[in-house]
Amino acid sequence: MNPRLLLLPPLLLLGGAPWPRASAASPGLDGVVAGLVGASGLKPHTVAVAVVDPRDGTLLADHRAFEEMTPASCLKVATTAAAITALGPDHPLRTRLLLVPPRRGAGPGPMEGDLWLVGGGDPGLSEHGPEGSTLAALDAFAAEASKRGVRAVAGDLVFDASYFDGPRVHPTWTDAGASARWYAAEVDALTVNDGCVDVTVEPGAGGARITLRPETGIVTLVNRVGLTDARREHGFGFLLSAEGNTLQVSGKVWTKSSGATSPAAIHDPALLCAEQVGRALARAGIAVAGKIRRPREGEALPAGAAVLAEHRTPVRLACAVANTRSQNLWAETLLRVLGAERKGEGSFEAGAAAMREILAGALAEGSGGPTAAFRPVDGSGLSRANAASAAALARILASAWRSPARDAYFQGFARPGTGTLDDRFREKRFEGRVFAKTGTLRSVSGLAGLALGQDGRPYCFAVLGEKLDVSRARRLQDAVVGALVGGR
Repeated sequence: MNPRLLLLPPLLLLGGAPWPRASAASPGLDGVVAGLVGASGLKPHTVAVAVVDPRDGTLLADHRAFEEMTPASCLKVATTAAAITALGPDHPLRTRLLLVPPRRGAGPGPMEGDLWLVGGGDPGLSEHGPEGSTLAALDAFAAEASKRGVRAVAGDLVFDASYFDGPRVHPTWTDAGASARWYAAEVDALTVNDGCVDVTVEPGAGGARITLRPETGIVTLVNRVGLTDARREHGFGFLLSAEGNTLQVSGKVWTKSSGATSPAAIHDPALLCAEQVGRALARAGIAVAGKIRRPREGEALPAGAAVLAEHRTPVRLACAVANTRSQNLWAETLLRVLGAERKGEGSFEAGAAAMREILAGALAEGSGGPTAAFRPVDGSGLSRANAASAAALARILASAWRSPARDAYFQGFARPGTGTLDDRFREKRFEGRVFAKTGTLRSVSGLAGLALGQDGRPYCFAVLGEKLDVSRARRLQDAVVGALVGGR
């Protein structure tokens, strides 16, 4: 999806228009929610519901609202709220290309010194970035350097991802590693194509044919895919080596298939990014004589280096991709940027600590209960070690509603028929009235966001569930949102 499609036309929420005048509180909302939980067929202790009036923080409905639950991807509403609050909607996440020493006019020979590729937590060199595709973003980046008259560099391409610290994969991500799942991609300060290669498998004359995009020399491909005449046997999976980037593709491809493409996460995304920037520079007519390498021990970017190119992804777009598409890598990038900026350490732990501090006021505000439970360990919600109450998420949403970043924040949520709500809330009465984030793990399901009643009254809500049937949980979520929106 082109990220520009995430910025949907103004409806009731956006465009700077005042919010509709609210009517008096709906009577008995707490009882309505209790009735919906009772009719859901779910065990009451597996579900938590909170509905908050964002204008004053009043808790309007409470079913186990202060009990800790597994939030899954609903945690992203908190990560993005913290990022857009602390950094600002237009704060740029940067990837920079610099020349050392500074260029002082064009010359006929190669320019002395190294090129430095420096990562600042920018995930936008991908199809979700402003340019709409990975190659377009890379080529535009390289074109900036070309416009400055650079044609040849005698030194190395040095890539520096030291803005982030610690492991690139959280230790509690049970689906990461060998499976090469895109949603558990390694998190680094330099990244391209969401830390993945796109693997296309199609039938060929002598067997299955596999291609990688972007083309890369750092991945060793092992083809274990066979052909099949049975369509039901069509499918393939990945196995990534523990070290290095040997990617084994196994399965079968239907002989009449036109092919299928799936992303595979790889190790060391900063190296992939540097290699791809090097290829883009070559396409732009810029020759780098040296090698691609990391900084040597004790080596740092020299002062006075000249910026040749800079790619920027604004925080508002990063939040929109994280919330509308539920793109884990973008949420984790925001978390680690928070850690780097607020704690001086771009790690999971520092990012989670920074998020708790930023949101502390929101968690304690309002009436109807104690400080809401909130214990994040990552930014995406992929870890089952995350814990949050429905009241915590609803209060965070309510605080964001009252903030100057209201429109920038809620603009990045899925609406009916878009993103992760593409098959939900399709009735006319929901149009322009539901802005929400889904959350799903095995036996875990949640929904959190903003709903507008038919009279324009805003409700911030969270419906969380664990150890339950996901399809029944979604029906309950839809019923709660339907009660808030009203109409038929």
